[in-house]
Amino acid sequence: GLRKLKSRTTIIASLKSQNASDAYQIGDIEKIIEKAEGMEKIHDQFFLQNTICYERVYNTSLEWKPGINAERAIKCASG
Repeated sequence: GLRKLKSRTTIIASLKSQNASDAYQIGDIEKIIEKAEGMEKIHDQFFLQNTICYERVYNTSLEWKPGINAERAIKCASG
């Protein structure tokens, strides 16, 4: 409940603070969150790792490719 909401809010706020609030990017990070929830790894450290992985993938790409980079971030975060 509250823990999940805090995690979602933290990730979205982090993306917006880095001007990464494009609708596709937000949609992909939400897919990452859903994937994380499906794996039952719902705790602050995991969501923090998701954010770090997202930023790593985003910053090393010329452009954000919806789906492809989301999968990379999921793989990174769950590895």
